Amino acid sequence: MSEISINQPHNKSLDEIRELIYQVADKLEQRYELKAHWISDTELKLHRHGVTGMITLLEEEVVVRIKLGMMMRPLRGTIHKAVANAMSENLAD
Repeated sequence: MSEISINQPHNKSLDEIRELIYQVADKLEQRYELKAHWISDTELKLHRHGVTGMITLLEEEVVVRIKLGMMMRPLRGTIHKAVANAMSENLAD
């Protein structure tokens, strides 16, 4: 199993970050059919066949961990780039 790990610093409130993470999750759903749902106030679970992940909202950063199954491994670089770009676009100061 291959993993994608991204830590994106921010200086926004939890409410602002939640709204911005909704936008990131929407982009991931459109591009990769990743479904997202909140499992707590600070954790958003991502899933689809062959992919599981979590976006965790912390006080000063957002942490993304995505595990790719064998069939999705060839897309690791593409998915990593898309997630990193979406995070920096939406969370940059």
